[in-house]
Formats: sequence, structure tokens, C-alpha cells
Amino acid sequence: MRKLIASLVHICLLMVTFTMLVCLPTLFVDGKDVGFYVKPFLSQIANVFSSILHPSQLKMTIGTQVRTIPDHVEVFAVQKREYPLFPVVIKPYVYSIGLIFGAFVVSVLLAVISSIGTAMLPRNIRIIIEGFVSILKTVPDVFFIFFMQLLVISVYRNIDFLVLNPISTEQNPSIVLPILILSFLPTISLFQLQLLLIREEQKQDYVTFARARGFSEMYILCKHIFRNVIVSVMNHVQYILLVLVTNLLIFEYLFHAKGILSIIMSGQDPAVIVYLLLLFIVPIYGVVLFLQWGKEKMYA
Repeated sequence: MRKLIASLVHICLLMVTFTMLVCLPTLFVDGKDVGFYVKPFLSQIANVFSSILHPSQLKMTIGTQVRTIPDHVEVFAVQKREYPLFPVVIKPYVYSIGLIFGAFVVSVLLAVISSIGTAMLPRNIRIIIEGFVSILKTVPDVFFIFFMQLLVISVYRNIDFLVLNPISTEQNPSIVLPILILSFLPTISLFQLQLLLIREEQKQDYVTFARARGFSEMYILCKHIFRNVIVSVMNHVQYILLVLVTNLLIFEYLFHAKGILSIIMSGQDPAVIVYLLLLFIVPIYGVVLFLQWGKEKMYA
């Protein structure tokens, strides 16, 4: 019960922090005048809190292309229209959350499988793999995104087969390729971390004792070493999720995807921005709390 109350307090503090950050420009700017305006700032904060309590009344602005033919010339103009927040926001919200958690699961699985497999290899081969992974980690995410998109397009041009969808549209959103690319950096970081922890665990006395008892290296690694390693890895879950969240906006832009962060950055009403931020952050915060609870159970 105490932890539940603490979690609710954290969520309330998040809401207050988001509200103050979103309303901060009104503290210094009033129309075209620049100064220090406390009253409009407090009034904006009160309006945001009031609007959040009535989400059914929130409206979001979406720019749509409108085809016009003035003077026999075809022109496509962007026209902004207001729509109720629900159910319009559900599809981009599910898409962004799916990318985050999909990339998280993929990165954890790939890092676990690759680290266990690499730990079983001879030392010379393991050194080569670790060096190659260190080089990959220096590759910028944006370069890797462009490379994968160009690779998919090149394969399609040569063999007339689209392996993965490199661009996202409203009718056909790209899912698999963004998840794979989004999980690239966390997978490498987790892989290096797990290899380091495995090497440290292999120096422990219980590993020497298990080898003396005749247990195989695979059994010792999976049954004893990895169980101790995974507890330490769970301490870095917040870092993995933070990397995924910070990279998601870049992915949505480069893949032309209409996700929740693209909507937030498109200039919405302050109350809509705060509400969408909470809608996006709370599930991620819930996963962090769940993993912390699992870690405490493992320690117990």
C-alpha cells in the first residue's frame, strides 16, 4: 500500500512538472511582449489542470492535405482541423507504445542469446566479436537508419521483393524495421554489459567448484552465472527505456510515422501535450516498477 501511494505521488509530480514546463513560455512572453508575467503563467497552469480532469473535452489539431485547383493549377495545401482527442489519438498511441516495448523485448532477447553464445566461444573469436561490437556502438543512430532504409530499397530494386517496409504510411505503418533499428543501440549496450558481468562471475569460487564437480560450461552459465547476471542487468532497465524514448522521435520523423511524439511536437494545446505525455510515460513507469518488484523478489 505504501509503494502504491508513493507511485501515485510520483505520477502527480510528473504531471506538475510537465505542466510547468509546457506553460513556461507564458511566464516570459505575453503576445509580442517579452517580460515576466506571473499571472498569465498561473492562469495557464490552472487551465491545464482543469482540462486534464475532463479529457473528453480535449481537442487536437491535425494538419491534412487539401487538393485545390486555382487557375487550372493543382495545388496541395496543408489545412489544420480540430478533432476530439479520442479516439483519434488511440492509433498513434498504440503504434508508439508498440515500438517502445517491441524494441525493448527484442533488445533484451538478442542481448541474452548473443552474450550466452559469445561466452561459449573460444577466447580469440570472442575478442574479435567484442571488437566488432565496439565499432558498431560508435555508429550514429541516424546513419544506421539511413543505411537500413537504403539497403531495403536496394534489395527491392534488384530482386523486386520488399523485405521490410522502409516508410510508414497511415494505411500501412512500418513496424518490424523500426523495432529492429530502435533496438540496435540497447542490444549492443546490454550485450557488452552482460559479457563483462559473465567474465566477472566466471572468476568466482562457486564456478570453480561447479567445474570441479564435472558440470558443463553451458549448464554453469545458464543455471548459475546468468541468474546472478540478470539481477545486475535489471538495474539498467531505466537506461534502456530512456534510450528508446529519446530515439523514438527521430525514428517517427525519419520513417514518416504519425506516432504520439510527432503529435506532441506538432504544436498542440498545452493541456493536450501534458495529457499525451502522461499517457505515454505512465505505462513505461509501470514497467520500471514491475521490474524493480521482480528484482526485489529475486534478491529475496
